Amino acid sequence: MAARSETAGTAGILSTRSEQRQAEKRRVFDRLFSEYWLPVTRHVECYLSVDAEVYEAVAEVFQLAWERLRVSRPGGLTWLLRIAEGVVRERRRRGDVRDPVLDMVQKNIVTNPAEGSTLDRRDVLQAMALLNERERRVVVLAYWDGLSVGETGEVMRSRPGAVRATLRRARDKLRDALEGES
Repeated sequence: MAARSETAGTAGILSTRSEQRQAEKRRVFDRLFSEYWLPVTRHVECYLSVDAEVYEAVAEVFQLAWERLRVSRPGGLTWLLRIAEGVVRERRRRGDVRDPVLDMVQKNIVTNPAEGSTLDRRDVLQAMALLNERERRVVVLAYWDGLSVGETGEVMRSRPGAVRATLRRARDKLRDALEGES
């Protein structure tokens, strides 16, 4: 009888610890979700054309984040964007993704407040079309998502120097294309 009591007591302690760990995981996840849902959604919108597809992909990102979440070292925005890049890559393999350039141009009004001029979206679209896929990804992460060079490198799993060089190349191509349009 004493053995049963010890076993029941140990099971109760383990159950309580497990419940506490799950509660802590939920708290950490809720914070991540509330803080980063919008930036992750905006990032995914650059790649998917239909709202339902966007929300489905974002749900998949957060489902994967829940499964991979380590409470002792939760990731931040770069971690979630890396997961989003993987989800988008998988959808691209299945043929569910269109070129991110179109969405980026449709969702942003490109202006130069110092000069008070507005660039035509078609010009920006044509300029972005000159970039290769890696350059477009760097531009989206750095300018659309507002990540630093280091954070962009984390998402792309590249060294900051490589990201900086790609960003410089992309900016030069965009500037040359857009100055030719002015």
